[in-house]
Amino acid sequence: MSHATAIKTGNRAEDTVAMHFERVGYIDAANYYSPKNYRGITQRGLLNNNFKKTLLSISEEIRAPFFIRQAKVMSTIYQVPWSMDFVAYNPDTYKDGLCVECKTQTVSGSVDEKYVFVEQSLLNVSRVNNCDTMFVLMGGLIRPCVEEYLTKSTYTTDTFQFVTNEGDLKKAIERRRVRSSVVQGSLL
Repeated sequence: MSHATAIKTGNRAEDTVAMHFERVGYIDAANYYSPKNYRGITQRGLLNNNFKKTLLSISEEIRAPFFIRQAKVMSTIYQVPWSMDFVAYNPDTYKDGLCVECKTQTVSGSVDEKYVFVEQSLLNVSRVNNCDTMFVLMGGLIRPCVEEYLTKSTYTTDTFQFVTNEGDLKKAIERRRVRSSVVQGSLL
């Protein structure tokens, strides 16, 4: 798969997640702030122990559930800065914040090694920021052994969700926990 194709399918996955946020009443914060102020939030506003403070401040301004795209939240497990695909806040369902990372699997086995990295980095984000996290894997070509690993390991914590189909994505965004075995499906 070419780099351009990977970006295109990745963007499609993120657009699907954004669509589900918007369907249940979340506002894209990029439509609320000026580009300069939005850049400030995504590049530094959620770093350095400002996670909850920034989310509460935005919530007071927007006065509705919201999401932010490509926000730097903290470093990965390798201490490299990480832009989270989504950070969402809803005072009724995700009052501590929700960090969402999306990956697309359109070729079987091509990115298996990324899953553990994403899982461990999200668990670290959850521990440091005391927030919920969600790993959304789209495309439908996840290997059964990888799915089994992620399903078993990620459900050991209440703050981590693993989602592979659109029905479970909708439930997870609405905070209806997905606890049964994950049924693989394609979102694309």
